[in-house]
Order: sequence, then structure tokens, then C-alpha cells
Amino acid sequence: MIDTIGSGIKKMFLQQKSRFLPLPEYDLNEHEKVKVTIFGKILDANYTNVLINRSDLDLSMVMALDRIQKNRWLIRI
Repeated sequence: MIDTIGSGIKKMFLQQKSRFLPLPEYDLNEHEKVKVTIFGKILDANYTNVLINRSDLDLSMVMALDRIQKNRWLIRI
């Protein structure tokens, strides 16, 4: 069940991180719809190894590494 307040989004990210899996993806392209993709398998073993060996990484760094493993541009915030 997804939390309607929004705290569930961060929780899903942290759960995927703790399972060493890719982070969820959100598609907001359709009006009044949100599509969520939750990965249940490893996409890139290097990403998984970094998460296993570097449990100290904060969520923003994990999000950047996730974008790299998915061959996406990094966004400067």
C-alpha cells in the first residue's frame, strides 16, 4: 500500500537501497496518473557491490549512482 501523504516514497527508496536493488521510477507524463516501476532484480552488479560495500552512502548519492546504472544523465541540484 502506498502512503498518500508522501512519506511512503522515501520509505520505498530506502527499502530498495537496503535490498541492494535499483530505486523505483516514477512516470508523471499522464494527467492525474502516476506509474511506478519497482525493480525486483539487479540491473548492474557494480551498483549492487557499491551498496553492499558502502552502507554509509546517503540517499542522494545512491540516487546518483542509480541514475548512472540506468544510463541516465545526472541532474545538478
